[in-house]
Amino acid sequence: VESGPVRVAVEVAFAMAWGTFCQRIVLQADAGWVDFETDVNWYPEEEGGRRVRVAYPWAVGEARVWRDIPFGVIEWEQTDTVFPTNSWLGVADADETVGAALVHGGACSQQVIDNVLWQTLFRSVRVPGELGEDTPDLCGWDGPGHHALEEGLSQFHHRLHVYAGGWADAAVPRGALALTMPMAACATERHTGELPGEQSRLTVEGDRLVHCTWKQADFTDGAIVRIFNPAGDPVEGALVVGFDVTAAEETDFREER
Repeated sequence: VESGPVRVAVEVAFAMAWGTFCQRIVLQADAGWVDFETDVNWYPEEEGGRRVRVAYPWAVGEARVWRDIPFGVIEWEQTDTVFPTNSWLGVADADETVGAALVHGGACSQQVIDNVLWQTLFRSVRVPGELGEDTPDLCGWDGPGHHALEEGLSQFHHRLHVYAGGWADAAVPRGALALTMPMAACATERHTGELPGEQSRLTVEGDRLVHCTWKQADFTDGAIVRIFNPAGDPVEGALVVGFDVTAAEETDFREER
């Protein structure tokens, strides 16, 4: 459906018993990932399924698993149990010579089982208030007269990073933010302008460092910049700002010195 020097896309559609599933697979020049834009039009029958997932088989031996958690990454496991992830779940070969990470832009239910990486697009739930004394207290869309909240059209976006080496050297946590916290453009009125044609107000040097917050301080006129090192190993880096700074100090999460 797209064929250009910067971006190409293939669209795949399936008609299911419960509706339609249409997925646009996008490649961008010089990007280390594949984007998946998925439309699910779900109208289940009474005995229809309750969950729609996508799956990615891993074919480079037994998969090691890495799980993104707030402000860090931990080695995880292949498991039948679905655990929420912060923004991505990754797999790698035994020596971490090659890896892949699936970044979700919505539902955080991910798992690896039998060397297959699963991503839940949605899991249906009952509309609140429909439980009665004669209705079993089950989670999901259970019987005649019950309606699933996900009926109709839903749109999902997730991204598969593929890289040589380990997730830390590939800067996967920083790359994941490009999907989960994209840059926003703001239109202004026309004016002459005083800024240069290109400028960065805030830059973090050091590929393994992740900048996740820049906000007004809660108790002072200052600004809070939050940077973390997800790998845990000591790294060197720098924070470069494009404005005047009168002072800087280190704080804890309560913004206390």
